[in-house]
Amino acid sequence: MSSVSADLDEKSWVSFVEKKKILKKSKVFEQVLRLIVPVQIQKIRCLGLGAITDSSLAMYQLCLLSLLVDHFKEVKEREELEVSLWDPIFTEADKKFISDRLKYVILEDNDDKKAVKNTLFHMPHFPIEVLEKFITETEPEYLLSNDLTVYTNKFTDTKFFQLYPNSARMAKIITEQEEKIKGTGVLSKALGNDEFH
Repeated sequence: MSSVSADLDEKSWVSFVEKKKILKKSKVFEQVLRLIVPVQIQKIRCLGLGAITDSSLAMYQLCLLSLLVDHFKEVKEREELEVSLWDPIFTEADKKFISDRLKYVILEDNDDKKAVKNTLFHMPHFPIEVLEKFITETEPEYLLSNDLTVYTNKFTDTKFFQLYPNSARMAKIITEQEEKIKGTGVLSKALGNDEFH
């Protein structure tokens, strides 16, 4: 490893540790934990995280992923939890940091449709069009993503349901359960809900 790569790796590690400590004490993480309490997870797939060596927000999302992994390991009293990540914009430094420091698997493509049962999909930065396509094609059991209720302000109800029917249904469920969720994103037993069939 060159000294430049080693410096970037060390700088990323310091940033990761600091941000993880901050996030662990935050209300956002507290809310996410309340949402995932009853969820039985064996795998976590993170899609569209962003370039962690270039983006503070992406690094926070990686810290959230790490805190979720810690939580599920503690709750399940197990050493291993299958964690994989995919993002076409990952740099070599991002991939090396994630695989070497955190021991997570970096996927070269996003075609693993087998990983749906008991899998939490963490999709922090997916645009609504891509998220809708993913929901339609993959039918995830659990999803933690962008706050879909934001789109209720961008579209009329009719237009939202026409363009993004699954996302609109999920946003409706979230809105109806607003006291539980409060805009931290989506964690839903998504397509198992009768409203999706």
